[in-house]
Amino acid sequence: MFLLSCFLVTLGPPVAWTQNSAPADWPLYARDYGSTGYSPLSEIKPENVSSLRQICSYALPEQSTFESSLVVLNGTMYFTTSEYTYAVDASNCSLRWRVRVTAIDADTGVIRWRHETPAPMVAGIAVTATGIVFTAGLDGDLIALDAATGKVFRRIPTQQPAGGGVVTYQAGGKQRVAVATGLENNILQTKGEPVIIVYGL
Repeated sequence: MFLLSCFLVTLGPPVAWTQNSAPADWPLYARDYGSTGYSPLSEIKPENVSSLRQICSYALPEQSTFESSLVVLNGTMYFTTSEYTYAVDASNCSLRWRVRVTAIDADTGVIRWRHETPAPMVAGIAVTATGIVFTAGLDGDLIALDAATGKVFRRIPTQQPAGGGVVTYQAGGKQRVAVATGLENNILQTKGEPVIIVYGL
């Protein structure tokens, strides 16, 4: 069983961080586009860091592995395992939701659709300007979904579990879709030979 823990220092009156302020968030890997890992928060200092204590924890309900760094935005902590994408309350570690593939309106935060799969999804996701979401699963399928509705346009068997990146790019004037397959993982009980497969029209 894997355990996610959060810590907080109590030093009298709590510091009133605005929930939507940039300093309170950790919105992406290493916090910023420069991957600096630097936080402007200053409540925890050299003179009080020895007072850190556990505030809460969230134990994953399935045997799994963490597949992403932690992201915190507007009071919610997000992370991905080899099974699901999770959202937990960053203040008390209570579960808000967990799903496999979800499309969320970036302007409103409204969930547009969810796509549940029989096997875990640990591959990346690529979205095209034409409204197609490409991803792949441990069942070995490259999947093309409608970005607006989640409807499956096409499933292409790769014959191997996919757990790496999925990208779309242009080469020789033609659009291509590439997927990394052949994930070998003891916890997920997958075996394969690492292969990059490129698709095009």
